[in-house]
Amino acid sequence: MTAFTRLSVAAASHAVHPRFEAPVNVNESSDTFHRSRAIFCIVSIARTVLFDEFIDDCVRSGVDLVVNLAAGLDTRPYRMDLPRTLRWVDVDLPGILDYKEEILQGAEPVCRLERVRVDLADEAARRAAFARVADGSKRAAVVTEGLLIYLDAAQVASLAQDLRAVAPFESWIVDIASPGLLKMLSERGGQMIADAGAPFKFAPPEGPRFFEPLGWKPVRVASLLKTAARLKRLPLFLRLIAMLPERPPETAPDRPWSAVMRLDRA
Repeated sequence: MTAFTRLSVAAASHAVHPRFEAPVNVNESSDTFHRSRAIFCIVSIARTVLFDEFIDDCVRSGVDLVVNLAAGLDTRPYRMDLPRTLRWVDVDLPGILDYKEEILQGAEPVCRLERVRVDLADEAARRAAFARVADGSKRAAVVTEGLLIYLDAAQVASLAQDLRAVAPFESWIVDIASPGLLKMLSERGGQMIADAGAPFKFAPPEGPRFFEPLGWKPVRVASLLKTAARLKRLPLFLRLIAMLPERPPETAPDRPWSAVMRLDRA
């Protein structure tokens, strides 16, 4: 589901490799894109843009390695303006990366691209993979786009600790949702996701501060709604809502809210 969404909605913002581009019009009033799905697409575009911006910031600051966990069909190593000397490592299940290699056959990445096949749910296997991937790196950024919401709090904490244990992993870019948004998503289609075996789970009431006891400090948090407004993607009623000041998410956990944030080692 995450990979499909990343392809379909990012195409609307020209955010994927040209091989995957498909016409998507989030403004059309048809049975295919009813309002709630259109809003979901708009917010997903904002998420893609924010991850691009946060990754670019890390690269400009001098990281020599980007590790993309649960990479799916993400094509950033092909479409972003990245240094040729940068190492980019996609980490995902063997079947997903095999399929990705097949459909990208002949395409040239802009940087040094590697793919590591591992089940991230296997804690011992992922720890070994993290150690191998980090070998030779001085400064690395980890990316987990669209992953954490499918994990429970204990699984996220375990992953955070495993990443914190790898010295070169200095930054971690994640997306996060509030309990209020998780409830709304579940009511509007979460059952379909649950039936597919991937229910929404992670939405900490303490918001970004969830990560602080785990050794990760939020250094930049960007609201998806505010970003969609900046990109001029919102319909009128959401543009009006986006003009309102945002309260700290931990003070209003029942309010629908989501963001992309950069965590640095504390």
